[in-house]
Amino acid sequence: MKLLSQLLELSRISKKFILGSLDVVLSLFSLELAFLMRLEEWVRIDDKWFPLFVLTPLLTLLIFYLAGLYRMVIRHVSLDAVIRIIFAVGAVSALIWISNYFLLKVPGLPRSIIAIFGLVLLGLVLSSRLAMHALLLRESRVRKRQIPIAIYGANKTGIQLATLWKSIGSDYNPIFFIDEAPEQQTQEMVGLRVYPLSGLEKQLAKYHIKDIFVVLQTDGLSDEASVAILNKLSLYPVKVRLLPATIGDRFSMKDTKVVQIEDLLKRRQVAPNKMLLERDITGNNILVTGAGGSIGSQLCEQIINLQPQKLFVIEQSEYALFRLVNRLQKLETFSKAKFVPILESVTNRHFINHFFSQNRIDIIYHVAAYKHVPMVEENIISGISNNVFGTQIVAEAALKHKVGCFVLISTDKAVQPTSVMGASKRLAEMVIQSLAADNDATRLCVVRFGNVMGTSGSVIPLFQEHINKRETIYVTDADAERYFMTVEEAAQLIIQAGAMGSKGEIFLLDMGEPINILEIAKKMIHLSGLEVKQNGKGDIKIAYTGLRPGEKLKEKLHSGSSDIHSTTHPKIMQTEEAIEDWQQLSAQLLSLATQIERRDAAMTISRLKEVVSSYEPSHNGVGNG
Repeated sequence: MKLLSQLLELSRISKKFILGSLDVVLSLFSLELAFLMRLEEWVRIDDKWFPLFVLTPLLTLLIFYLAGLYRMVIRHVSLDAVIRIIFAVGAVSALIWISNYFLLKVPGLPRSIIAIFGLVLLGLVLSSRLAMHALLLRESRVRKRQIPIAIYGANKTGIQLATLWKSIGSDYNPIFFIDEAPEQQTQEMVGLRVYPLSGLEKQLAKYHIKDIFVVLQTDGLSDEASVAILNKLSLYPVKVRLLPATIGDRFSMKDTKVVQIEDLLKRRQVAPNKMLLERDITGNNILVTGAGGSIGSQLCEQIINLQPQKLFVIEQSEYALFRLVNRLQKLETFSKAKFVPILESVTNRHFINHFFSQNRIDIIYHVAAYKHVPMVEENIISGISNNVFGTQIVAEAALKHKVGCFVLISTDKAVQPTSVMGASKRLAEMVIQSLAADNDATRLCVVRFGNVMGTSGSVIPLFQEHINKRETIYVTDADAERYFMTVEEAAQLIIQAGAMGSKGEIFLLDMGEPINILEIAKKMIHLSGLEVKQNGKGDIKIAYTGLRPGEKLKEKLHSGSSDIHSTTHPKIMQTEEAIEDWQQLSAQLLSLATQIERRDAAMTISRLKEVVSSYEPSHNGVGNG
C-alpha cells in the first residue's frame, strides 16, 4: 500500500496523466483483443492496421476528456460516472467507425470488430475505475481512522446517509441504526443492524460510539416528540447531531446541527399575537434601558423588526453598548428606524429629566438592573440604588412627561425574596404598582419571569465553559431547581404583555415546569461526548457548593396567597399583589435613600426589610455596602 499512498500524494495533473496513459493502454489492448476474438489470432500492427491503432487511442483520450472523465474524483464514483463512461465509450466506437468509413477505409476490416472493441473497452474502463475506487476507499479509511457513529432513525434519510458515507469514504463510519419502531428492530438496513433505544448503552460501549446522528421527521425542533427523543439520548455520553428531514448528494456536515442543552429545554411555542406585538411599537418612539444586556439586546432586535419611528437605548456599559450597536446594524430593518444609543446610567436623575424634556417617548421597557444575586449581596448600596431608585427615577419622569406606557422587567426572585437583589426588584414592583394607582395618563405594568437561557452569568454558559476546559462543574445543591425560557420567547412575551398593561398589573410569563440544575449539568456533559466522573472514572467531576448567600433552593413566580388570572394570551398570566399607598411608600423610600447616601449597609438592609415585609434574608451577614 506504500505505492498507493505515494500516488495519493501526487498533484491532480500527475494523476490525470497517469489515468490518461492507462486509458491509452486499455484502448490499444481492447482493439487487439477485438481482433483476437473476431479473427482468432493476434494481428501485427503493419502498414494496413497502423492508422487504426493510432486513431483509436487519440479518439479515446479526446472523447474521455470532453466527457469529463478526467475531472471526476475516482473515490466518489457514482451512477452518473458510470453513465458518462458508457456514453464516452459508445462515442469512441461510433467515431472510429465513421472515420474508417470516410477517411481511413482500412480494407478487410470487419464491422463487428469495432463493436467488440467498444464492449471490451467499456468493461476494462469500468473495471479499472471500480478497482481504483475500492483501493482508494480502503486506503482513505485506513488513513482517516473513521469515527464510528450511530444513526437514530432507520428510515429513508437514515439509510441514504449510511449508504452515502459508506460509499465515499467519509470521516464517519456508520456502525448501527437506532429505531424505536418494533418492526424495524432486529432488522438489517444496508448491512447495518437496527437496535432499540434500550440497547444503546451496551452498543455504545462495544463500538466506542461518541456521535449519534438523529434523523428528524420534520426540519427543526418544533415537534415535541423530537425534543423528547433528544432528552432520552442526552442520558448517554455522546454528541448528538441533528440531520435535516431530507439530504441530497451534496450533503455535508454543515447541514447538521450539534444539539445544545438549550434544544432540550425548548417547549411548545405559541404563535405571537401580531396585534399585541405591533400595538406599542410600530411607528412609535421606544426607549429601552439596560439595552446592552441579554434581554435588553434581544428586545431591541425585535423592536427594530417591528419598525418603530425611533429606538432610544440607555446603557451604562460602553462595551455592552458597542456590541449592541454592532448587532443591530446587521439587521435588514436597522436602516428603516432611527437608532439613538446613549451611554448613561438610569440613576442620573438630572440626565433622565433632561432626556425626557428633549425627546418624545411613547413606550419604555425598563430592563436596567443588577441581577446577579451573589454580586448584589456583596454590593448592597449599588444594587438597591440601581434596581429601586433607577426604576423610580425613570418611572416618575415617564409620568411627568406623559409617556404612553412603562413596562418594568422583573424576576421570580422578587417573590418572597431571600436576597437583596430579589427584595430590590420586589420594591421596584411596588413602586410601579403604587404610582399606577394614582395615575391615569401613563399605563404602567410589570412583567415577571424566571431565568433566561444563555444570559451573561447564568449557569448554562458557565457550565459549558468548565466542560470545554475539562474542569469541575459546581452545583449549589442536588435538589436546586430553576425556571428557564429562551431569550427570544421572553422578549416576544414582554412586548405582548406590555401591550395589555394599564393599571399596575403584574404579568407572569408561563415558564413551564422548573428544571433540576444537576440534571442540566449531567446532560451538558453527555452532549459533549463526555462522562460524569464517578469513583475515579469519567471525564468531568460535579461538586456541590451549597446555596450561596441570598440563593433559594427553588424559585416561585408568585406567592401562594396571590390570585392568578388568565389573560387573552395563553402564555401570559396575571397575579394580584397588595398595592401600597404612594405617600406612605415614598416616605419609606426617602428613609431608605438616606441610609444609602450614608452608605450604611446594615441600616439599608434594615430599612429594606421594613418596606418589603416578605423579605427574609437567607444569612445574617452584610456585604461591602
